[in-house]
Amino acid sequence: MDDRDERPGKRPRLDPKPKRKDKLLDIQTWRQLRELLRFQQDPVLIRKGLKSFRAFLESISALESVAGPDSANRRSSLQAYLEREKPRNDDQKDTHYLPDLMQAWSYASQSNDDSLLAAVPDVLALLLNKISTMIDFQEYGVLLCNTILMQAQLKLLSRGLSTNQAKEKIVSACLRLLTEVVSFDGGLLARKVYTLRESTFRSLARNLAFRKAASRTSGLQTEKLTVREYAIRYLLTNIIHQDAVRKGDLLRQKDVIFALYKDIKEDPSDTIIDILTTVERHVIQDKSIHSGVKRGFLTDWVLGRIATLYGRESSLGDLADENPVRRKAHEFLLLVCTTPSLGVLSLQSGWYPPGMNQDETNYDELSEQPDMPALKQRETKYREKLPIRNSRLAAFMLSLRPYSDILQNQLLLKIFGVAPELVADYFFKKRSFSFDPKLTATWSGYSMFLFSVIKMPVPRFCGLEGSFSRVPPPTSIVIENILPQPLTQKVLTRCLNQNTSLISFFAVRLLIVAFEKLRAVLQVYMSSSDPVSSTWDQAVSQLISEFCRRCPRMKDVITSFRSTPESQTLQREAIARLLVMYYKLIPQLALDGTFDVSVALSDALSHVDPGGIQNKDSGMHLLILEHLLFIAQCTPNMRWIHKPEHLKLSLFTTLLKLHVQLPEGRLRNRINLLLRSINKEAQIFQERTEFSALEALHASLNSAERSGLATSTYDYLDNTVIRLFHRPVHYEDKLSSLLTEDSNDSLSSKDAPISLLPIALVEQWPYLERSEIIVDAAKSVAASFLAELIGHCKRIGENERVLTALVEELVNGPGRDNNKRIFETALDQIPNIGEGLFDVAVHDETSPHTADALYVSSRQGSPSKDDGDDGISEEALPEGYEDSKALFSWINKDVQDAVEDGDVAGLIRCLSSDDLSIRMQALSGLAKFVQKMETSSYLEKQTTTLLLQETIHTAKSIVKERPFPTYLAAFSSRAVSVETDPQHPLYPKLNHFLQEGPVWATDRIPLMHKILLHPPEEDDTHYKEIEWFLDFVIEGFRTNDDLNVYRRQHTFERCCSLYSSPYLSARLQRKILQLISRATLVEGGSTTLVTRSGMLSWIDARLALEDLNAVTLRRLATRLYDTCDQGHVAAWNGGAIGEHMAGISRV
Repeated sequence: MDDRDERPGKRPRLDPKPKRKDKLLDIQTWRQLRELLRFQQDPVLIRKGLKSFRAFLESISALESVAGPDSANRRSSLQAYLEREKPRNDDQKDTHYLPDLMQAWSYASQSNDDSLLAAVPDVLALLLNKISTMIDFQEYGVLLCNTILMQAQLKLLSRGLSTNQAKEKIVSACLRLLTEVVSFDGGLLARKVYTLRESTFRSLARNLAFRKAASRTSGLQTEKLTVREYAIRYLLTNIIHQDAVRKGDLLRQKDVIFALYKDIKEDPSDTIIDILTTVERHVIQDKSIHSGVKRGFLTDWVLGRIATLYGRESSLGDLADENPVRRKAHEFLLLVCTTPSLGVLSLQSGWYPPGMNQDETNYDELSEQPDMPALKQRETKYREKLPIRNSRLAAFMLSLRPYSDILQNQLLLKIFGVAPELVADYFFKKRSFSFDPKLTATWSGYSMFLFSVIKMPVPRFCGLEGSFSRVPPPTSIVIENILPQPLTQKVLTRCLNQNTSLISFFAVRLLIVAFEKLRAVLQVYMSSSDPVSSTWDQAVSQLISEFCRRCPRMKDVITSFRSTPESQTLQREAIARLLVMYYKLIPQLALDGTFDVSVALSDALSHVDPGGIQNKDSGMHLLILEHLLFIAQCTPNMRWIHKPEHLKLSLFTTLLKLHVQLPEGRLRNRINLLLRSINKEAQIFQERTEFSALEALHASLNSAERSGLATSTYDYLDNTVIRLFHRPVHYEDKLSSLLTEDSNDSLSSKDAPISLLPIALVEQWPYLERSEIIVDAAKSVAASFLAELIGHCKRIGENERVLTALVEELVNGPGRDNNKRIFETALDQIPNIGEGLFDVAVHDETSPHTADALYVSSRQGSPSKDDGDDGISEEALPEGYEDSKALFSWINKDVQDAVEDGDVAGLIRCLSSDDLSIRMQALSGLAKFVQKMETSSYLEKQTTTLLLQETIHTAKSIVKERPFPTYLAAFSSRAVSVETDPQHPLYPKLNHFLQEGPVWATDRIPLMHKILLHPPEEDDTHYKEIEWFLDFVIEGFRTNDDLNVYRRQHTFERCCSLYSSPYLSARLQRKILQLISRATLVEGGSTTLVTRSGMLSWIDARLALEDLNAVTLRRLATRLYDTCDQGHVAAWNGGAIGEHMAGISRV
């Protein structure tokens, strides 16, 4: 035990010796600096001196922000050192500046000391960087740059630039030093650097492809950059500071440009943005560089490499559209590909190939020949290969993928817009992509791309400048703009026959927009047709023939319509519209198909029966019915006077009934025209009088409809019409007997027109009277109808003698006492036979201003309850447009309840909040609600989902930076209620607007032009549309940005013009004044209204016309004057504003 206790313990572990750090000298005087940098053939001392010098330079940067004696002392020490290092004699031009550093650099090269070879140019680069920020050090910087560009140093730079790739620190240091030399004093020595390019640009292409990281200390931070990044900085610095000649020579170095753009996608984001920004500013937009240089630089390969940046992944948390690299690349490509003066886009002639228009005289002479040899030869020449001027763009576009990226889609469409010649060439060459129906994201994206291409407008003058040519463009080119090659007849037919409704719906939409494009092209052809030559007419025939060859056959479209379930109203409406276009534009193909439209028409009529007219799909059913009515009118041998299985009445009587029940509108007018057309064939009514007997029948049925017991009347009328149609000779004989009963009648009385229907109705009356199924009240309604019809026929000028005989037969006929009592009662209810009701009915049918007259009467009548509120407010605009409760109130509600309760509208308004968090929650909430709606059974989910998705796509690129424009939020929130009601007057226009594209223009007011400048969908809804428009523009007017948009869209001028309409109601006039008043509450709004819109002059004119709102207008003028910049307005109108206001007050 004692031995163990005396044994020595375990040897303690020794810590390794810490690495000894060289103690850096704290430099305070220039003598210390000079002594430190004095050359010695000891690499350790040289390295220590360089490190101390670097620390000294970095301390100057660190102390610059803190004014004090230490900072000034170090700066003066550096200046004293640099001053004493200057050559003593100015004649010694070959003397090196800072000889100790230059000798150390040379020594490092001779001794192959890699660390010194990197350290010396790195310190020189840092010294130049510090000197460049000090104005009084410029002289020393020039001396140092000239020394670096001497032969001895150039050899060292050349060696460093071309050294082994494993020595990346040396390459990086040399590149950094040259970059500082080129950029010194705004590129003072850049030209000299380029003159010595054998050394200064040595191995630049190789270094641009060198991606190995190198450590570099800059300022107080250590950055890790690759040799490629240093080389890119050096190249971009030369592009910025070189003159146009040397810049052009540099851009011609294909190996350098190749290395710069080859793998640009792999570079850091800031480097990519620097490359694109520098090239855009200092090459593309530099007017001193010849366009040929730009054209040689921006090859299709370079453009294609830049286009690869579309596929660069976004940073975490960013949406794809907000990727800064993608956005910058898109802006760059849009600029260079769509601006003619930047070298890529060449002038072209649209649909005319190069050189074709030069031979128009000779071609026109040949076109008069019957066989048209020149035309046939030309079509063969341009069918497979097309000569174009923009071959570089054509090659570049083939590398884009518009079906997978919305930005690439936009770029391609913009290029097509400025160079229409490329559309046909693109589809000639892009034959590898098949459009076979597959419900994939690629197929859907490609279909939307084709939809956008077809929807593009027809180029003015078909692409020529100034006027039309005497020769039409080749049909093989034009047809590619209407139905591109991927849309073959076989493929489109397969799409229509798919069980997946979305595929067939896409195909139908493509065909609809193709027909619309065909109609637009045919209108251009017709307007440009030369009356002397038949060339354009021949081109029309060829274009229609080629279109018929590509579009599906009529029977395939009919099959698709029949196989579509009636529940899919949107799909059936689209196919029905497509069928109408077949009949309108290519009737020769439409008549080849056998379409029994009577069955479909019967089904459509049953869906708009009064029992189902309040269904949510009734709007679509009415559109389907309108399309089918047009088809039926074009169908030969249509059996109108026939009772189908699905209807209680014949088609003719059902249309009569629908005409009476429908409000004024386009559908009712179409039914009226169709009934007239049917009558011309069936000869049920005469049409020789000013007002036809059909209008008399309409007026009589109006009274029966109001009674609520018109069913028996319609049955009575329908049976009589069918009997009259099948036995017209019988009733003509009866008419002849009535005309010959009294020989004393004058010849003019016998020649007076008469309809056969009243005769047939009187004959069939006893059968109705004896019916035990029909109640007495219904018989009384039928008797009233018959009495009114006879009275109206008398009023329009039919044969009075015959009508009198019919009345006598009804009243005085033998054995008809009950008939006499019912009919006499009906006649007693009409004080003056034929008076009163027919006045309204005839006016209703013939006057195009019936709805306007109602508005006139409303203005001239007694004032409404809210006449005292003129809408002029002097309070500030309300704050807090959003309702934050809407962010969560929709979560626990059913989809329909959330829509109808306004929760969705409130969620949309939250996008305009000033609070970023509320905006982002609203955007996320809308996206979640759309997902919830898509899986629900909500009937209007298709159109409502489309509205919300477009709102999301428009807002997501805005809300991260600023609030969503309030006028767009107001429009979208109010549009939700429109989508829930297909009977709303704006339902068709709104859905057409939503189909125009997935993103709304933020500098335009939606639907403004379609509401104010286009006719309404129904005749009596114009002012309802206007009121809806005024409500949302007033609600959405809150900021100065809104004012600028309203001004650019001329909203105030259009509303003032609308105010002057004699049919506008006082309520709508007040809304317009409220909009103007709202503008005065925005900063600068009153000045804009006075100087840009002439609002005071307009008010003066309205007061001169003794406007009913004179008091309000004077108040508004006073507010405009009080809130405008009176000094600016006085200078604008020469100081006459005071006299103008005095004149307004006297009016």
